[in-house]
Amino acid sequence: MSAFSIANFIAAVQQQYAPRTLDVIRSALGHHQSTAFLGGPRPSEDKRVRSVIVGARKERARAAARDAQPHKPRTPALTMEMLERIDSGPLEGLQHLMMRAAARVAVHGLLRPSEFLGTNTNRGEALEVDKVQFYAAGTAWTLVEVGAAERGPRPAPHHFTLSLGVTKADVYGTNAALPIAARTAVESLWDFMHARAQAYRFARVNGGHQPLFSLPSHRYGKPRLLTCDGLRDFVKRRHAAVDGGPTPEFTSRSYRRGGASSYAASGAPLQDTMAAGRWKSKGMPAVYTSEEAKYQRRLLVSQQLGEQACAAAAAQGPVAPPRQ
Repeated sequence: MSAFSIANFIAAVQQQYAPRTLDVIRSALGHHQSTAFLGGPRPSEDKRVRSVIVGARKERARAAARDAQPHKPRTPALTMEMLERIDSGPLEGLQHLMMRAAARVAVHGLLRPSEFLGTNTNRGEALEVDKVQFYAAGTAWTLVEVGAAERGPRPAPHHFTLSLGVTKADVYGTNAALPIAARTAVESLWDFMHARAQAYRFARVNGGHQPLFSLPSHRYGKPRLLTCDGLRDFVKRRHAAVDGGPTPEFTSRSYRRGGASSYAASGAPLQDTMAAGRWKSKGMPAVYTSEEAKYQRRLLVSQQLGEQACAAAAAQGPVAPPRQ
């Protein structure tokens, strides 16, 4: 038996035996070989065999350390209902208007904030104004250009779309524009974009090529960009001001999990949830959906099935009694 064969054998049984047992197996093989070959070289003492056993010992130690660590709770979900509850009060300025619009876009669009705010290392990934389009009465139109005077009243938009480009969920940037029609999200973004245009006009700065969620800075000349950390801190402050008590440790995944949970709780079909989250795997919505939302969806589906059965029975009329 060669050293290569022994190494393969040890690697195959390392999941079933403890590292100390692997040492015993290696020793037994070495004793057998020394007896068979009359004191010749022992293949079981080869460096490859020792490396396999050392690797098995280290892997078992890492697994034991992982098991000893306390279970990390799942990222708390920021659902649509929770967001409306904690941020339904009066506005506190233009920056609050920007924060509110960004939070609602993230939750209703099942987005990671970095997908439209950029990252700390790459602000160039932030969504720009020309990547947003509002739709009303079936005709596409964009917001009034920055620096141009508004010409008459505009109809209230029905929904808007975001052209995100390359994201983690779309590494090639081939997905269609993401539509969002939630009334609160549409109104918040619509109001912010109008207020933003006025702020840039007042500062005499062209904001058309600036990131969408940004405000002009009179002091430094460069626009003030909304960051992922700033948006998270805003949500935590609003939650603490409204609900009180300990604030959940919201992360960048909380918005995406909250949107998926709200979809599931409303009884949305799996295909619609996958399209909203830009998932290709059918198992991904379940990963991001909370257990409470899954339970609510099962109750809603059961209730709808019962109502459909009652409606079908009523349409057929009373059942005639059997003949004697």
